[in-house]
Amino acid sequence: MNEINDLTEVTPSDPRVTASANWHFGYGFVIGWLRGLGVRWPLWAAVILLLTVPWDLQDHAHWYKVAWRPFTGVVRPLDLVLNFVLYLPFGAWAPGRRDRLLVIGLMAALLAGACEFSQVWSHSRFPSMTDVVMNTLGAVAGRLWRKRAVT
Repeated sequence: MNEINDLTEVTPSDPRVTASANWHFGYGFVIGWLRGLGVRWPLWAAVILLLTVPWDLQDHAHWYKVAWRPFTGVVRPLDLVLNFVLYLPFGAWAPGRRDRLLVIGLMAALLAGACEFSQVWSHSRFPSMTDVVMNTLGAVAGRLWRKRAVT
């Protein structure tokens, strides 16, 4: 967008003024306001819960389906990548100081562990420690990316 440098040559009907006003007082204003509140991080945590907590919960557990040791048994590369990528925004958008990698890792591990724990009561899901490890690594990588992008 062209910058408006000289206000004497600009009329209120100038498309540059309209576009600038829409950005500052419309969508951009709302996005900036939400960003200031730190709304992205809890919203992304809600997205993670919606995507990973099963909808077909049963009244009995399936502990025999839990893969307790990470990276053993059936490990699909696509699942590894998707679990990693899912938590990148979680780490990048987490509030707090940028150097708190341990805190971000623990929060991601707790959320991922809770999601995997809920899958114990599902017929269609297979809880795995591999998922928890990849989720945690994704969150830490997201925080490292944010730390590098900001500095």
